[in-house]
Amino acid sequence: MSKRILVIAGLSLALVGTVALGVYRAKAQGFENGRDDLIQKLAQKFGLNEADVQAVFEQDRQERQQQMETNFEERLNQAVADGQLTEEQKNLILEKHRQIKDQREQNQGNWQNLTQEQKHQKNQEQRQELQDWATQNNIDLTWLIRKGGH
Repeated sequence: MSKRILVIAGLSLALVGTVALGVYRAKAQGFENGRDDLIQKLAQKFGLNEADVQAVFEQDRQERQQQMETNFEERLNQAVADGQLTEEQKNLILEKHRQIKDQREQNQGNWQNLTQEQKHQKNQEQRQELQDWATQNNIDLTWLIRKGGH
């Protein structure tokens, strides 16, 4: 009975992940288009160099990204202090997080050339690899996916 529940839960998680990823990518593309339009409008309205306005947006994005990374590490440190994770697990999570981020950046353009079926297949493969990694390291996957977990 419990194995059946785990299979159903796993399939549900896979479906939700696939849908969420598709929605996220569509929103991200719309956001980037809107951001580019906003940069152009600001530059025109205030007589600024568009590249300078772009640089301000990029610096702000980098600062927010760095703050998110800092918050993520602080949550993991607190989880170690609270006994929810070991120091070794925390380090494994941080390393996997960096690997995923690097892989995402390297493959950014490649996804645009894939069919929906190919994207779905790649998502399934990546999800399974991540689940296998979490199982091998006795880590609740929510620590990595949700950047903080419980």
